Amino acid sequence: MSRRLTRYLNWIGINTRVFNVGDYRRRATCINSHDFFDDTNTEAANIRMKAAQDALCDLTEWLENDGEIAVFDATNTTRKRREMIYEHCQKHKFKVIFVESICDNQDVIQASILEVKVNSPDYIGVDKDFALQDFLKRIEHYAARYEPIDDDIDKELPYIKIFNQGQRYLANRIFAQKLGKFMENEGLDDLKVWTSHMRRTIETGELIKCSRLDHWKALDELDAGVCEGMTYEEIQKKYPFDFARRDMDKFHYRYPMGESYEDLVARLEPVIMELERQHHVLVICHQAVARCLLAYFTEMDKGRSFELPYIRVPLHTVFKLTPTAYRCIVETVKLDVDAVDTHRDKPVVGRPPPAKLHQPIQSSACCFSIGWFRVVHVCGSSRCR
Repeated sequence: MSRRLTRYLNWIGINTRVFNVGDYRRRATCINSHDFFDDTNTEAANIRMKAAQDALCDLTEWLENDGEIAVFDATNTTRKRREMIYEHCQKHKFKVIFVESICDNQDVIQASILEVKVNSPDYIGVDKDFALQDFLKRIEHYAARYEPIDDDIDKELPYIKIFNQGQRYLANRIFAQKLGKFMENEGLDDLKVWTSHMRRTIETGELIKCSRLDHWKALDELDAGVCEGMTYEEIQKKYPFDFARRDMDKFHYRYPMGESYEDLVARLEPVIMELERQHHVLVICHQAVARCLLAYFTEMDKGRSFELPYIRVPLHTVFKLTPTAYRCIVETVKLDVDAVDTHRDKPVVGRPPPAKLHQPIQSSACCFSIGWFRVVHVCGSSRCR
């Protein structure tokens, strides 16, 4: 799994490297039998811990130089080991997510062992039947100390659980949970939730208690056309002319086979008209859409349209807008969830973009109140908005 993930990320241009703790262990000792993984073997346990710490040190050095994503490949079966890894990453200000692979299908387990483990460096030149039996005993040692990631105990831990090699998966949607709690504390009556048609907004909305849930195609993110999914750096290399044109006029520039901010404003007109008629609404959408809605409710005039694409909409932040007779009151609430900064300031024409602009798709929230009509806006940021 780690090799496939790394291969894919490198293929799309993200500098990624695997740090396999097993490789560090094999450098420290030539003992590979299942007994080495028995926790009652204190000497072996110390060697395994030292291997994990060495891998973390090398991983840290690599990320602090030219690395972008590091995969720490190890069993990490205990809560104590995961806490050690998480605290190390927090100390160095690394963003971290745990991927727990759970398999209870015996046919899948045996096929995986025969395909992967029997051919691993631990069993080079070893009879396949012996290797199979030895690894099954190793699994028994893992199982004896295994502490699965718990939805309650580890609720602050970013994680994804994958079951039986991808038959299904479970993600700990920390932001959605905190947004749901925030909205519950707001105590809004008859709350409606609107989302875009994109899965990340729909999944966020599923954890919000509401009287009605609607999906609006008009709330989808700005369409980047042929540049969809690309970073600014990639666009600059592949479409330098378009990159320069967009820097000169981001509001009116239209992506090839895509949209401009001007197009998006027109697309949002029916949404805005319907919002004006509503009371309590939680709107789950995206960064460019959030900018347009903020511009409308704060009455940004057409002469300042060039500023609209640069309105700062940070991830995991709630903007609560309360229109009064003379102005719209804007309150900002930062939810306590780690996130990258996806904002790109208005460039000086001719200035190159920042060196690293590989931003993951994430979500943030903006909450608007119109009279006593409240809209909470959740934005999934993408790469080139």
